[in-house]
Amino acid sequence: MIAYIVKRILGMIPTFIIISMITFVIVQLPPGDFVTSAQAEIAASGGGMDASAVEAMRIRYGLDQPIPVQYWRWVSGFPRGDFGYSLEWNAPVWDIIAGRLGWTLLLSGLALVFMWLVSIPIGIYSARYKYSLGDNVFSFLGFLGLSVPDFMLSLIWLVFATMMLGISASGLYSPQTVDAPWSVVKFLDLLNHLWPPVVIMGVAGTAELIRIMRGNLLDI
Repeated sequence: MIAYIVKRILGMIPTFIIISMITFVIVQLPPGDFVTSAQAEIAASGGGMDASAVEAMRIRYGLDQPIPVQYWRWVSGFPRGDFGYSLEWNAPVWDIIAGRLGWTLLLSGLALVFMWLVSIPIGIYSARYKYSLGDNVFSFLGFLGLSVPDFMLSLIWLVFATMMLGISASGLYSPQTVDAPWSVVKFLDLLNHLWPPVVIMGVAGTAELIRIMRGNLLDI
């Protein structure tokens, strides 16, 4: 088992390197760099940067180095957990990721539970009552769930919740409970903001798992 895991990890290293190269190249493709963008923003606000300040920024962030050197400086920090510095957020990349990692894992875990709770009973029902009205309805909803992208469902929910229901559809809390101390009201408000992304994230996987459950049970 350990040998298998080690083999899988070693097999992932070339893929990781290739993906990092492609990502770095894509970032470098647009003309200019961060300093160019900063100059444009300052110029748009009526200010300006002298040549020495521009050159100092490029040297500070290593933007004056050749592309291979920039890539190596970026990727060589990965084994140490150093993923670079975000110029946009003005913070280390790992600090930005770590601040959101817990919520990401929570939402992913809840979406997985949602998939199991919904798809397994429906898959069993569809296999038991093959070609019935319920099976056809669930099959149609399953194909619909596979066809609609997650980001489209998110946009639809944002528009519907904001314009039709008049509720806050962004963030983890409503504006009135963001700074409030923990209470039952704040916890219920958190749950009310968690279920939409959980459902949206789980829709595609639920639809796929329904088809898998139905097909496997029909074979049996």
